Amino acid sequence: LVNIKLFGGTVKNNIYGGANRNNIYGTVDIDINAGNVEGVTYGGSNIEGNITGSTLIDISGGQLGMHSDAVTHDYYNTDALFGGGLGSSTKVNGRVLININDQSNNLNIYGNVYGGSSLGTISNNVNINIKDSTSNANAISIIGNVFGGGKGNDSTSAIINGNIDINVDGSNLPKCNVFGGSDVNGTINGTINAKIGENNNSTILAVYGGGNKASIGTETKEVKVYLLSNANVTNAFNGGKSADLLSENEDDLTREIYLQGGTAQNIYGGSDSSGTVTVSNVHIESGNANNIYGGNNQGGTTKISKVDIQGGTLQNVYGGGEKAETTTSNITTTGGTIQYIFGGGNQAGVTTTNIQTKGGNIGNVFGGSNTSGDVNESFVTTNDKERAETNNNLQMDVKSNVSVAQDWQKQNNPEYSTHAELTVTFTNNTSSDISDWQANIYVPNSILF
Repeated sequence: LVNIKLFGGTVKNNIYGGANRNNIYGTVDIDINAGNVEGVTYGGSNIEGNITGSTLIDISGGQLGMHSDAVTHDYYNTDALFGGGLGSSTKVNGRVLININDQSNNLNIYGNVYGGSSLGTISNNVNINIKDSTSNANAISIIGNVFGGGKGNDSTSAIINGNIDINVDGSNLPKCNVFGGSDVNGTINGTINAKIGENNNSTILAVYGGGNKASIGTETKEVKVYLLSNANVTNAFNGGKSADLLSENEDDLTREIYLQGGTAQNIYGGSDSSGTVTVSNVHIESGNANNIYGGNNQGGTTKISKVDIQGGTLQNVYGGGEKAETTTSNITTTGGTIQYIFGGGNQAGVTTTNIQTKGGNIGNVFGGSNTSGDVNESFVTTNDKERAETNNNLQMDVKSNVSVAQDWQKQNNPEYSTHAELTVTFTNNTSSDISDWQANIYVPNSILF
């Protein structure tokens, strides 16, 4: 057993719970409740060496990393703490447990926190718990990223052979991003679960189920993100920042993001800047959100998006992405209060959109996109439970065939580059005749030809 306790003072360089080029036959226990560590804290060994037991790291005060007065200093590319070691020949055979709290003193972390290692391997599970207690006057500040996984490089992958669980339950971290996955080139052979705000108010900048530049492949058994009743998140992604979120097939249910209370500005079923997403699954059960996207944010592609709304108060729901393309989108509502539903994206297209409204208080439904973006086919089905019980159930399907406008079509209206033919089918699903009905089709930025 190795015990390292820091009660004050300044460590100018790194802390290693393990050895230098050697093994530790037992468990490593690191406790920091005051003082400054200007280098990086590693739970494992340096360059090579195994920890035959686990690494248990408790940070309850003090400072990790160096603060800079430079306004442009990039803490998000600076490392502060690893659960494992430094080097491709380092390994932790047991689990990694990192507790970040303010039980002893104020805690400031400048840089990134990793459950995994730098280039090495964690053979078992990773648990990261962040809790800013309301029972004392101390506070936690993290300017940087928290990764469940590790950090590789172009040639070496940081490996996690167990499950990753991240629990943020009490925080005020408006400059902190939480990633379930790895930073660069990481492999996770277990599951990923990230929970925000289960019992205590928890504010963070963003949460990602995936990695930063490290993709999630099919070897990762599940990726799930939970925004719970006390979560306050600006952006939430089931995918990564600039990384893929891949599944076995398009019916896969192992990649899911949930809103179960709390507040989010934007929720994405896909990734952020880039990345391919096989299938996204967004579940809205309760809480508040401005925008729900089945697809990606700024770039990349989501092949299949599935948005399931059972409750909550929502401003906009998009089957597609913000500026990223989606192949097929699916939106189903059984409850909730929703101002606008778009089968397409905000500024992005979707090849085929499908909307089924089976319940909820819905203001407006559009099969296409909002500001811009082409939709080839759109299918909108309304099936209100209350109307079905009163035998007044009318289904409207809208199918569009969109093509590039021909020269003769552009002669009088050159500003319109596409031509769309809409086919509207009404289906009476009741046993009674319906002789009169009223319906609206909204096609923005268009004219009748």
